[in-house]
Formats: sequence, C-alpha cells, structure tokens
Amino acid sequence: MRVQLDGVRVTVGGDRLECSTELFGTGGFVVTAITVVAHVGVQLLSSYVAGLRGPAAVTHMVSAAGVPQFQQHTVQLAGVTLARACLLDHAAQLRGLLADEHGLEDVRVDIEERTLTDAQRVWEPGTAEAC
Repeated sequence: MRVQLDGVRVTVGGDRLECSTELFGTGGFVVTAITVVAHVGVQLLSSYVAGLRGPAAVTHMVSAAGVPQFQQHTVQLAGVTLARACLLDHAAQLRGLLADEHGLEDVRVDIEERTLTDAQRVWEPGTAEAC
C-alpha cells in the first residue's frame, strides 16, 4: 500500500523548501520512504527490511543530478511502530544529506505528529491511496 504523507517540512535557514514524501508498505516487514526536494534536485529513497526484533537493514538511494548513489547499513529503529520508526530515520538521513553532502546550512526536517501517526496507514487495506 502507498500513503502520501503531508506534514513533512524541509527548511533551510528561514526558507521552506517544497517536498513530497510517500511511504510504501510491502508485506509485514518492508517499508520504503521516498522524499523529493525539487528545489535542490534531490530524491531520497530509503528501503527498510526489519524482523520482529533486532536491527533492520536499510538501503538509501540518493539521486542528485541524475546520478544515483547507494548506501547500505543496519540500524536499530526506535519508535512505536515500524512505519513511524522508518519515517523518523528517513527524515534524519534526508537532513544529513542536505546539510553534509549539499553544503546547506541550518537544515531542518520536521514531521508533524499526525504525519507520524498517518504513517501507520501503510498497513491498513482500503485506506491508503492506490498505486
């Protein structure tokens, strides 16, 4: 299932950058988050595979200037639900990407509480948007 998430905000200094974030659930243990920040030409795709306990495997694909780059590692997800935890980790990765690799200063990626709750809809049949 796919859920379009409003309430993800990217700001650099005092300027808000338009972004679009979607969350996909595939099976019970796979979550993919995609955020596009068109103003700076960045797309981040994070795919998580997690079991019931222990760390999750994550692959981040960054597409900037049309050249994809991949990073893979394991992460201990913290959060009430898998979807929420993945979204929080994805936001942290996006913030680091924009600040460290693109040299932007005073970068914030904020997620509204209702958006973190909405992330759980990725597992509810009939409530997520059709692909």
